[in-house]
Amino acid sequence: MLTGEKTDMHLHTWYSDGRMSPEEVVRYAKEKGLNKISITDHDGVFGIPEALEAGRKYGIELIPGIELSAAASGKGVHILGYFIDHENRELLEACQRARINREERNKKLLDALRKKGFGLETKDMVFREGQDYLGKPQIARAMVNKGYIKCEKDAFVPGGIFEEKEIRKIKKEKITDDAAISVISGAGGKAVLAHPAKIRHIGERESSEFGENLEKLLKKMKDKGLFGLECIYPEHSEKEIRMFLEIADKLDLVPTKGSDFHGNNT
Repeated sequence: MLTGEKTDMHLHTWYSDGRMSPEEVVRYAKEKGLNKISITDHDGVFGIPEALEAGRKYGIELIPGIELSAAASGKGVHILGYFIDHENRELLEACQRARINREERNKKLLDALRKKGFGLETKDMVFREGQDYLGKPQIARAMVNKGYIKCEKDAFVPGGIFEEKEIRKIKKEKITDDAAISVISGAGGKAVLAHPAKIRHIGERESSEFGENLEKLLKKMKDKGLFGLECIYPEHSEKEIRMFLEIADKLDLVPTKGSDFHGNNT
């Protein structure tokens, strides 16, 4: 079961933009009564060995996973990969390319933010020894620490700095959805489209237009090897969950459940 009450298939650690170590995440999941989880850090797998060891320690099933940023039919999507071989060479190469693309994006993004009066340096976004991942959540966290915004979410809401037109134009290069699905499949994994309600420019959320366009997108992705759809997600409304479960059933996609936990009291 990938949608059971004691299952969470979408968790992040400090190896990407989470705040907890893999062991802390596993221990917290155990304390919450979960018995099956997946660590799905962004574009990286470095936390999986520690998570697997912690899973054995705390008696919880740990499914090796990843979350890849991709482009599908011109739309930005996130694709989860489950049951992956985290030592697969092609997968590691894809992670390295994603890291380089993110670093190039970050340099442009920080330059643009400085021009807007945000005095941010890379050191402001390092929150632990050995941190080698820097994304927008860390930048937002640094902005909170410097007093520019009250909370991290303020940077992402409508009217927030990351939603300003000139800032939104600064994007990292992404792999295509078929490449992401191929990499995941090549590593022995199963590809699942994450939090579909977050996909932009396919219609207003909860609308029939959104559902129709999502279904068309999913059909194309299934032809490329997509395995499942993340239907149960904290930011999905009850209406959206029903819609996504119906689409998954219609297209014979496996429904999954995930919290997108980052360790920030969510």
